Amino acid sequence: MVMKLCESKVINKNPKYRIIQYGDSYYLVDLASNWLSYIFPMINWFIPKKCAEISKEEVEQLNIVKPTKNNAASWSVGLSICLSVVLRKYVHLLDVQFAQIINVSICIFIILSIILFQIYLNKKLTITEYQQNKQFKITLIPTIKNIFIVVFYYLFTGFFAIFMLSGLIIYNSQNVVVFLCAIVMPLLFSFINMFSINDTKVRVILKIKEVEK
Repeated sequence: MVMKLCESKVINKNPKYRIIQYGDSYYLVDLASNWLSYIFPMINWFIPKKCAEISKEEVEQLNIVKPTKNNAASWSVGLSICLSVVLRKYVHLLDVQFAQIINVSICIFIILSIILFQIYLNKKLTITEYQQNKQFKITLIPTIKNIFIVVFYYLFTGFFAIFMLSGLIIYNSQNVVVFLCAIVMPLLFSFINMFSINDTKVRVILKIKEVEK
């Protein structure tokens, strides 16, 4: 077993998988294969995962996304800050008040909806064409930059998801904005595992011995 710096490729409209190019070989890795990765996405970094070996022709059929420089995230953050400043004095107009039991029911509904949505999405994004290909064990170790980005978003979305949901349960008087954040933050948190390997380079340890399917 040798650690090697390899290319990581993204499939268009399917963040569930990564294509790892190890020398002249290609491997299809499912980043959402373990349900624990939805809570602790960092397990995708060091726990060996099953992967399917695919040919270069099969890779080309998967419509790989070419890496491009995108400033959409920066624009989104800037727009969010501007809107929060401009609309801050009008936020109180969106205040609502529900009984605590209703707030608890809303929190349970939000959590169950996200779980059901992830089950549906996982099923929809699953690629079954290569289940008969040779299966190997692969360990993915991201770059330092990737680690810091994922840990930051993990702590950021995790903290605000718990904070918003707890606020809904504790306080009767709420705001529509809080309800929206209580939906968005847990949903964003549930996607982190699919972006735990989000760089074009990744360090790979591949167990050449074929594993049982």
